[in-house]
Amino acid sequence: MMATAVDAPRKKKVRPEVKYNVVVLHHRPHLDEIAALFLLRTFGQEQFFGISKAKVVFWKKNQVPADKTADEMEKEGFILIGIGGGRFDEHVIPGNGSNKDGECSATLVAKALGVADNPELEMLLRFVRNTDLGKGQPLDFANLIK
Repeated sequence: MMATAVDAPRKKKVRPEVKYNVVVLHHRPHLDEIAALFLLRTFGQEQFFGISKAKVVFWKKNQVPADKTADEMEKEGFILIGIGGGRFDEHVIPGNGSNKDGECSATLVAKALGVADNPELEMLLRFVRNTDLGKGQPLDFANLIK
């Protein structure tokens, strides 16, 4: 007798430990942070439960809690993009080693989501990374809004 979909055991959905409620960008975000947010919301719902409805806030450097790491904040439902020294911040953080050479927030997010090699995103990610690293054209829109 052949098993049907009804007979097959159902996989129980496991609810992630963390529900992401807040996405933090630095005030006056650049194209790389905006692209990172787009990638998280488009491709990240399974890995970052709640990200599609998470509130977006803009912080200055002095608004990042000094008594918490980015990892601790993630466990509380915050995703920091381009700020706070976390996994999606490519900037140099004193005492945290060097910056993530050749990366920008969008490429870090793309790698975490497993979409960095997606051919449909290749041009976007290359443009965003080049612009963020100062290799874009001076009159590109992304450079004009910095």
